[in-house]
Amino acid sequence: MNSKANYTLHTIFLSAIFLMGNAVIILPFPSADDKTFLGYIFAFFVSLGVCFLLLPILNNLYTKRNFKNSFQKAIFIALYGVTALLSAIEAYRCFYQYADFVSKTVLPKVSPILISLIFIAIAIYLSFRHSSVIFKFSLFSFVLVFIAVAAFFIMSYKNFRLDNISLLQLPTSKELIKQTLPYLLKVFLPFLLVLIYQACQFERIGKKQTLWGLSLGGITLCLTLLNSVLLFGAPFSAGLDFPYASAISTVTVGYLFSRMDGFSYFIYFACCLIKISVCIGIIKSMIKRIFG
Repeated sequence: MNSKANYTLHTIFLSAIFLMGNAVIILPFPSADDKTFLGYIFAFFVSLGVCFLLLPILNNLYTKRNFKNSFQKAIFIALYGVTALLSAIEAYRCFYQYADFVSKTVLPKVSPILISLIFIAIAIYLSFRHSSVIFKFSLFSFVLVFIAVAAFFIMSYKNFRLDNISLLQLPTSKELIKQTLPYLLKVFLPFLLVLIYQACQFERIGKKQTLWGLSLGGITLCLTLLNSVLLFGAPFSAGLDFPYASAISTVTVGYLFSRMDGFSYFIYFACCLIKISVCIGIIKSMIKRIFG
């Protein structure tokens, strides 16, 4: 891999699109109410603090090392094994939600097995190419994803109902925890995996890349969440199979583009493909460290 400085922007965009991953398909969560936006914001800032607290630890644990003794080696082998397992679980969650979306909306008459095999083959191929391929693909993809998300947010603005979110009425601690935990555990906690990927590629996790990657991904994902919630309300959005795709389907541009939800297909494909490819890359790196 080239020097970290050459891939600063690529790493930021990779981190951002990894954070979006499968979350862009399913948000808001079933437990969402009018305070779900506050829960998301709170989870974001908690995650930002946690990431910076853990950076020195992750840098120390996942950079290559010479083991002092067999006990230390066994401890790190166990750590690498757990990391590989968590990456596999996260890749499965992402793949399952993407395959569910495709089989229900895009290609309902095509065998889910065929869809799965094609998507997995692409993800494996991408993960086994030189890591610069993933970084360059992430930069290109995130730019397009961000432009699409921002454009749909602006075009949906006229139909927003601001009373669908509660900003002036502060939630109780119980309400805040209820709305924060799903975002913290299922959206922001997996972000630690992309930091581990950075450590494997560059031997160091950059603070700037972490800050900007988490911020850009968090803001973009927040726009998709707000788009759904401000249009439909949190409880109704949470009851939809694919809230953001449903929100995009309400946008029309004249008579030519009467349905725009097809754009969500690329957003979901790019975010999930990159996240799964990174997870496979982490698994590959952990296996090399265990048996290397």
